[in-house]
Parts: sequence; C-alpha cells; structure tokens
Amino acid sequence: MADLELISTIFEGSLIFLIAIFLLLILIKLAKGKSKLKILVFWIFFFIFLAFLLVFTSRLTYYRLNVETYPDLIARWFLLRIGWYRFSFALIIISSYFSYLLKEAIFDSNRNKGMYSFLILFGIGGITFALATPSTEAASDTYYHLGIFLIVFLFVFIVYIEFIIKSTKLFRHIERTDKTYRSAILSLIIMAYCFISAMLMFVFDRVLITEPYSVFYYLADVSILVGIIFAYFGYVKPKA
Repeated sequence: MADLELISTIFEGSLIFLIAIFLLLILIKLAKGKSKLKILVFWIFFFIFLAFLLVFTSRLTYYRLNVETYPDLIARWFLLRIGWYRFSFALIIISSYFSYLLKEAIFDSNRNKGMYSFLILFGIGGITFALATPSTEAASDTYYHLGIFLIVFLFVFIVYIEFIIKSTKLFRHIERTDKTYRSAILSLIIMAYCFISAMLMFVFDRVLITEPYSVFYYLADVSILVGIIFAYFGYVKPKA
C-alpha cells in the first residue's frame, strides 16, 4: 500500500510538472503577442493546475499534520478542504467557467443570458456545496462525496457538450485546405472530450471506492493531460 501511495504521489507530481511546463509555454506565447482566446486557454489550464497542486499537497500534508484534530480552527477548515479535495472541485468549476467564456468568444457573438445566468448560479451553488461540508463525518460519507463529484461532472458536461457541438459544426464547414484552422478547432474538440471523460472517470473511481484509488483515477489524470497537450499544440502553438 505504501509503495502504491508513493507511485501515486510521483505520478501526480509528474503530471503537475508537465502542466506547469505548458503554462509556461503559453505565457511565452502571450509575451510575443496577447490574444484574448489564448489568455482564456491559459486560465483554463491554470485553474486545473491549481486543482492538481492542491490534491498533491493534500497527499503530503493530510495525515502528516493530523488535520482532523489540528488545533487551529481556521487552519483546520482550510486544511480539511484541501484534504477532502473541496478546493480542487471549486477550481475545476472555475476552470470550466473560463471554458464557457472561450466558447462564447469563438462561437457566440451574442451571449445567451439565460444559459449564462444558469451556469453562474449552478457554479456558485456547486462551489458552496463543496466547501460547506458540515462535518468530518459528512465529508467521509460516500454518498455526500459522490454527490459533489456528480455536481462537478454535470457542470463540466454542460459547459463542454455545447462546446463540442458548436466546434464540430464549425469544423465541418472549414475548408479542408485550411489545415491550421481545422487542426485548431479539432484540438479543442478533443480537449472537451478529454475533460468530460476525466470527470466521468473520477465519478467511476468514487463509485468503486477502492483504496487508495482505482485505475479510473489515473485514467482521468491522463485524460486531462492529453486534453491540455492537444489544446496547446493544436490551438495555442500555431500562429493562426
């Protein structure tokens, strides 16, 4: 078990390192010329990076600090929500919000105010539900934990399924000779599929309730990394 925990820590540490590299590469691109769309992509990646960083931090601190009995109440509140991945859930929702803004910037000249308001309320509600865990017992409750995963999955799904639909329609209308533009849109479609798949696999991981994690947990991590790689090389890196 200890060996598996060590492998998991190394795996996630490597993932964080790779995402950090892509963030740095985007910053280098932005330094050469700012682009609203690429700035949005940066924020999408940045909040995912923070989410993984907090998960990684929880591995290193939760049991070593004996968080559940930590004497400082304010520090305990924050440490528990890091250890329970609550801040990470909130950051994934925020990242998905920036994906919605990216979708609007690419496809929607006029904002759908009803949909936008719904997402804002849903996002705020999801973050509040994640952070307002009433007790240690509730936090460790399987159904409560699964409920939070499902809320985050639904938010991600709502954002990215519309992204996929509109990107696919646009992709089909792009001239085949415009390979750069086709590649850019295709990369965003793949990113969206990867992020939806990742959240679904996180849900599967919670349903299985294996210790410490099931194979779905690691597949979810890989799926997110694949999505980031495609988005960078297909959309951010090209000059178009």
